Amino acid sequence: MRINFFTKESKLLTFYELDSNPFKVGEIINLNIYNHERVIWSSVEEVHKSYKIENIEHYLTADYTKEIKRNIIHTVAIELSELI
Repeated sequence: MRINFFTKESKLLTFYELDSNPFKVGEIINLNIYNHERVIWSSVEEVHKSYKIENIEHYLTADYTKEIKRNIIHTVAIELSELI
């Protein structure tokens, strides 16, 4: 499952691939994003802040193809607010 972390302004901070969603609304999390290859990953900003989880939404997508009869994709969108 892909878990996307967004700000209230819909800016994507980062994403993770996890087997399940361990996060809960109201929980405080600390995000640390390091960019050691700024030449290659020029659009990735470093983040070292604490956030409160404001909202969690789940999205399921089913793709039907000839080769793979059914592929289910589970995406979780987590909205964060920055703690000051």
